[in-house]
Amino acid sequence: MKFNRFTTAIIIAWLPSMALACGHCLEDRIAAVYDHALMAKTIALKQKMLYFAWDGPVSRDETTRQRILRQSALASGIAVQSVRVSIEPATMAMAYDPLKTSPKKIESTLELILSKEKIFLMPLPAQN
Repeated sequence: MKFNRFTTAIIIAWLPSMALACGHCLEDRIAAVYDHALMAKTIALKQKMLYFAWDGPVSRDETTRQRILRQSALASGIAVQSVRVSIEPATMAMAYDPLKTSPKKIESTLELILSKEKIFLMPLPAQN
């Protein structure tokens, strides 16, 4: 099979991008906060997981990660010990009981709490 120069150039330019995880795709973000033991416990308790991307004019460091963890504990309806926060990519995950609350309520509460820290959320679509 013969390739012309244009096709070869396209393939050469495209191949490196397949090997890099930039943190922007859904899979990269969820993998950053995924915890298999937590997922097994969540399923056993008939709970669900919520995933959010976060952003804001804050430092991407351990202090910020700890602040997000502490502030998230204030949101009712989530399993406090289930909160996972990644700095890069900026993602967070938590378990919740769908019989006691809804993803929208948790999102609204977290947005209110974290907006005081200048941290804003974007829900990530994830099925569990």
